Amino acid sequence: MFVINYFVINYYICINEHNKEDNMTANSDLKKKFRATKKWKTFRESFNKEKDFITLKKLYKGWQLHHLDLDPDNYDNLIVENFIPLNVQTHEFIHWLYNYYRTDKAVINRIQNALERMYNLNEGE
Repeated sequence: MFVINYFVINYYICINEHNKEDNMTANSDLKKKFRATKKWKTFRESFNKEKDFITLKKLYKGWQLHHLDLDPDNYDNLIVENFIPLNVQTHEFIHWLYNYYRTDKAVINRIQNALERMYNLNEGE
């Protein structure tokens, strides 16, 4: 839990630069308005019986439908293939990780290496 919270805090620090704050607020307002529409609610509900795309765990109350297309102009393009259902922590984590991945794809390999080393040390393999 601490590790994920640490990542989430660092993610919010990274994106909270002053020059981005105004755009993010404007985009957030538009997104919030769209998420209140019947069109969005019906679309989101169609994913309700699925599992978290990353962890394969059941979706918990408050789960989120993640837009793979991060362009704000495409926010209301409801193309099923461009969305994945995620639990809240998974959603926060994928956004945090994407900030690194978009400029350094090898970050995935380093994470996998670290996880394998942790597993081997702790699970005895």
